[in-house]
Amino acid sequence: MVHWLAKAPQTHFIFNDLVDGKFVSVIFDMAAKTRRIVPHPVSAVSADGKWAVSINYARLRLTRPDYGYGGSGQDARSDVTWPTDDGLWLVNLESGEAKLVVTIASVRDRMPQVKDPKALAYFCHTVFSRDGSRIFWLARSVENLSTRR
Repeated sequence: MVHWLAKAPQTHFIFNDLVDGKFVSVIFDMAAKTRRIVPHPVSAVSADGKWAVSINYARLRLTRPDYGYGGSGQDARSDVTWPTDDGLWLVNLESGEAKLVVTIASVRDRMPQVKDPKALAYFCHTVFSRDGSRIFWLARSVENLSTRR
């Protein structure tokens, strides 16, 4: 999850990391050889480099092991199929502040019903529109997780 940031000259990029036991993103300036920690991992960055989207990578690991991050860097909320406190976060890359803009629970009526009480709904494949005014993402669910672990 490396993204170039739109700054002139283009010497800044952002990547996800594990710092002090938490999933974060790191903004690195190649010219100055400095790094700044943003307290949320990112999955997409706006074209102007001011905003990012964050999702729960620990939850993603349970549903899509090839894309998620292992370890205890985030609470996967694995005991809740439709959490009201997790989903799509909009992150201000200058301040590091994040706002939950779409909860996983809020899309429940727009997704196929799950029968497995241990199923997990999750978000993935995020992208900003070219002008940064919209965010696209996929909302998915997985049943029979016990066979995936």
